[in-house]
Amino acid sequence: MEYRMLGRTGIKVSAIGIGGEGFENKSYEDCKPIIDCAKSKCYDIGYQEVKPRDDYRSK
Repeated sequence: MEYRMLGRTGIKVSAIGIGGEGFENKSYEDCKPIIDCAKSKCYDIGYQEVKPRDDYRSK
């Protein structure tokens, strides 16, 4: 896994990320199996999970 510095914060983060816009307007039940599978594969390669707040977009 490749890691990079997050701006000038001094925090090291993984270079790979997963976006969630494809899950917008879908039920939790529809999304959970896909997310669980992706998380499992990502953890296998060293991905660090970051959980943003539920609604991070500006309105």
